[in-house]
Amino acid sequence: MTVASRIRGAWVVAFVCVQAAGAGEVINAGVGGNTTRALLRRVEKDVVEKAPSLVVMMAGTNDGLNSGTLATPDEFRWNLEALCGSIRATSALLLVLPPPFHEPDLLSRHKAEAYGDLPPARRMAEVRRITREVAKARGIPVVDLDPVFAGERGPGEGASSYIRNQANSGKRDGVHLTPDGYRAVAEAVAAAIRAHKLPATRVVCFGDSLTLGAGAGRGGSYPERLGEIVETKP
Repeated sequence: MTVASRIRGAWVVAFVCVQAAGAGEVINAGVGGNTTRALLRRVEKDVVEKAPSLVVMMAGTNDGLNSGTLATPDEFRWNLEALCGSIRATSALLLVLPPPFHEPDLLSRHKAEAYGDLPPARRMAEVRRITREVAKARGIPVVDLDPVFAGERGPGEGASSYIRNQANSGKRDGVHLTPDGYRAVAEAVAAAIRAHKLPATRVVCFGDSLTLGAGAGRGGSYPERLGEIVETKP
């Protein structure tokens, strides 16, 4: 595994390449705080120029939940359409719906009034709806993480939740995942790659802090876990 990182503002931007035995390369191109607008600004350099066989993109969490970077549903749709067009011109694409979130913990960090007429749950429902519609229209497979986050693994205050909270991480977060949560996402993505017979010799995982692996510690992001478990073929 090789890791190259640099500082951009308050975030560490990591491009992590995982080479598993007999497997291809998985590149973590996640950047904390990125919206779809920010992803568009760097898709050429951080995705297209790396010539991946497959791009796994999870986008929309900051468009819908980060009170400082909110996008309207129309803006999100336009950005997502543009991203899909850029990526599909050269690579296969797999879209991952953002995982669920725990609203009480989110609102401990963001003011409720910042969301205006569209509260967080409605905003993320729009993100998911639009992502599904764009994917269907373009014939792009989608990974729905809801089954992964079912029951005690879902949003809540228990230590078994895959979403970071006071009980499992010592911090009210509500959005980012535990190490077990990132592992579960990697397993779901790997299953989708196999099910859809996607070319995974060189995979770029593109997104925000949920792709970067905020809170996971070294080696704990979902792209790094994916590199350990996915069986790739030329």
